[in-house]
Amino acid sequence: MRGKIHCIRLSNNFRRVPEEEINRILGIKNNRIDAIYARVSSNNKNDLYNQINRLKSLYPNAQTFSDIKSGLKFNRKGFIELLNMIEDNRINNIYYT
Repeated sequence: MRGKIHCIRLSNNFRRVPEEEINRILGIKNNRIDAIYARVSSNNKNDLYNQINRLKSLYPNAQTFSDIKSGLKFNRKGFIELLNMIEDNRINNIYYT
């Protein structure tokens, strides 16, 4: 693909250049990571560990974020850390149950 820009032709005949292609042209490496988010509202840590282990078996290279707190509460440490990383454009995909 030397000298060519890969693009996708849309139904209206416009073209779209994917972000990966722009990064390739500019020489920007994707340093974003995949993330796992697990949460339980009860203090039963076995349920939390089961969620984490299931997701880790599917996505072994993902970074884990977790909380033991109600989903209605927004002062969850793992959730806030994950949101901050999303805002900083450091997250590629999020996997959760």
